[in-house]
Amino acid sequence: MKLTHIAVAGLISVSALAVSIVSFAHPVYDTDIVYFSDATMTTVIGESEVYCTGASSSWGSTSLFKKIDQTSCDGGGRGNCSPIGCENPNP
Repeated sequence: MKLTHIAVAGLISVSALAVSIVSFAHPVYDTDIVYFSDATMTTVIGESEVYCTGASSSWGSTSLFKKIDQTSCDGGGRGNCSPIGCENPNP
């Protein structure tokens, strides 16, 4: 009986650890989506971005007209900057 309790407690501990690791995983890509007002894609109406740090930001509106830019987070990324701005830019 005691062995069963130890096995169950161990399984619960391993499961909790696996959930913790997954919840803190960072994205593989910095993904920036810029939204435009129409098919000419000249007027920006909004943007959303998921940064390599796992943080995200967005502003404006979304639409069907969008440009998606992904940059690898393996050291070649832009950090927290998108084509039209930065999150917490350094002076």
